[in-house]
Amino acid sequence: LEIISLAILVFLVIVPFAAGFYDLGTRIAEYIGKRADFMAMRICEVDYQVCEFDLTLTMIWPILVIFIIAVQIVVISYFVDRSNRSAFINKRVIEVQQDKLNKSSKLREDMLMKQKREQEELIYSIFPKIVAEDLIQRQSQETVTGYNASTLKALSANTLGVFGRIVARMHQDVTILFTDIVGFTSMSQTCPPYDVMEFLHSLFVEFDNLVDMDDHLWKVETIGDAFMVASGLNVTGEGESVSVISPDSSITAGGQGDCLLPQSLSRSHLDEVDKKSSGLDSQSIGAKTLTGKTIIHCMAADQFSSARAAVMFGRSAVKAALSFMMPNGKYCQIRAGLHTGDVCSGVVGSRMPRYCLFGDTVNTASRMESTSVACRMQISQDTYDLVCDDCDFEWEERGYVEVKGKGQMKTYFLKQEEELQKK
Repeated sequence: LEIISLAILVFLVIVPFAAGFYDLGTRIAEYIGKRADFMAMRICEVDYQVCEFDLTLTMIWPILVIFIIAVQIVVISYFVDRSNRSAFINKRVIEVQQDKLNKSSKLREDMLMKQKREQEELIYSIFPKIVAEDLIQRQSQETVTGYNASTLKALSANTLGVFGRIVARMHQDVTILFTDIVGFTSMSQTCPPYDVMEFLHSLFVEFDNLVDMDDHLWKVETIGDAFMVASGLNVTGEGESVSVISPDSSITAGGQGDCLLPQSLSRSHLDEVDKKSSGLDSQSIGAKTLTGKTIIHCMAADQFSSARAAVMFGRSAVKAALSFMMPNGKYCQIRAGLHTGDVCSGVVGSRMPRYCLFGDTVNTASRMESTSVACRMQISQDTYDLVCDDCDFEWEERGYVEVKGKGQMKTYFLKQEEELQKK
């Protein structure tokens, strides 16, 4: 618009005025004087002014047409330019909004990915790797409709449906260790709860660091002042054998439906097992439904290395505990107990699900701890047979101890350093 207006102003106003083109009276008189044919016309002889006006109108008319066209061009250019400016502004606004939307979407995507990573890290910290991977894989395959339960709650998979078929893993030659704080109950009665909680947190963080130092170890849980560790679970998914059983059948090794999974136990493998056990999956009994189960037999770990790792942890835990002061001003003393045997592991519950171990081995290890003494670690005969030849440990035979539910059991104490006993 500005360029067109400037061009019209220059070529139709400034240049003609500068050249004297618009001095019509003089130019017309000169033009008539030079044209003898005009002077010979009758109208010019009778009325010179009419002749002059006629010639003036004849000369001005093209200029008027050009001016009218120029004005129309200017008006049209104005509206076109206004429209283009408005379209440009709208386009820029849309681009800015789209850019903000893209950045917002990218930000939301980054936040969702961060939440997903944090959620997976939480799951990996609660469950063994193969259990966590199966949980995450099953959760990603679920159809999200409306409000979904949390990932941890979804682990139950409708309580007895899929959950009942993958819950049990059998482990051989696992060493279980329990620790317990001596005098914890009396201390808790005299100290503020928040001081007790802070003390337990500091102590158990130290124990967690000890667990992280050996791949054989897995922290199972803490119950009050008790700390439970398993060594040799070997939950890697490699070399696992799977047995499908019906609700009314017994578990038999190598029974019908057994299959060997040389790779990690993925969701597709379990689906194949489910198809093979389609006739055994469920059986209606009254108003309840019993679901067919899949028992996963894990490959046994090196029992000697597992037992040694548990003993090393117990010795370090007893020593580390003495460096902590309890809220009542006394040094922390713990007792520890170990036992080696077969256990069954699985995830229990739908709200706040937990990875738990079951079996007589767990009960016996707990009895080894409860019948031990302060700053000492007591082990059963089964564990002693695995570590007795290890030159890093020196054992003291305690003799036979009355164990609740087990009767007389022969146990052994780990000999501690003299300065540890004096402290």
